[in-house]
Amino acid sequence: GKDSIKALTFAEAGKVAADLAERQKLAGIAPPPRKKAKQHPTTPGGVTSEQQGKAWALMYELQKFDPPIGGAGVGDRLCGIITKHFGVSAPPAQPFRFLKMAQGIELIQLLGKMAERAELKSLHERRAGHG
Repeated sequence: GKDSIKALTFAEAGKVAADLAERQKLAGIAPPPRKKAKQHPTTPGGVTSEQQGKAWALMYELQKFDPPIGGAGVGDRLCGIITKHFGVSAPPAQPFRFLKMAQGIELIQLLGKMAERAELKSLHERRAGHG
């Protein structure tokens, strides 16, 4: 009995959503699959799957503003950063293998700073090139 979805209360909106879901089920229409977060392999006390996901996202952000010289892949570059900063090396397929959870936090902070600096440098270079 309302003219707009915006006019619905939270409870009314929930009822409408439930009714629509029921109608889809009766019509044989499957609900869209929920997207699951990518699960990364973990070790007890090691870098969590969520930390790994964040680290990878930051690496791709870094690559966007500071592409590697010589065509090194993102995994190779991440391994190089981990080796340089933590003194441990692991294969690009499992770069977090020997890191502890606390080191994962430190790595995320480091990568965030690196990505931020690379973005600022890129913006500065673009402005200098246009002015």
